[in-house]
Amino acid sequence: MAKGLRLWVAANPPTYHLAKAMGWVDIIEKAGGFVLSGVCAGTGLLMGSADILGVKVVANNGLTLSGLVTKVARGNVEVCFGDIEKCINAAVSGYWEG
Repeated sequence: MAKGLRLWVAANPPTYHLAKAMGWVDIIEKAGGFVLSGVCAGTGLLMGSADILGVKVVANNGLTLSGLVTKVARGNVEVCFGDIEKCINAAVSGYWEG
């Protein structure tokens, strides 16, 4: 992960359990990321604490989440929208391409 960045992956419970069984959750967590299940990382957990956590930019692959982050964070958090590959690349490199 790029310095100062944190990867948060939110998955529904069946997807989380499959990823856990395949070892992907452990890989992400060992690299410094979080894998969440059964919660909305954008509007609930993350955006309710954006100031405390020092969140300045959120990259995501969901149009609904993009709008909700903007609304809940009252424009204080920049939102980058793209596919999963772009989001992962941004977390690893520290740069949003495109």
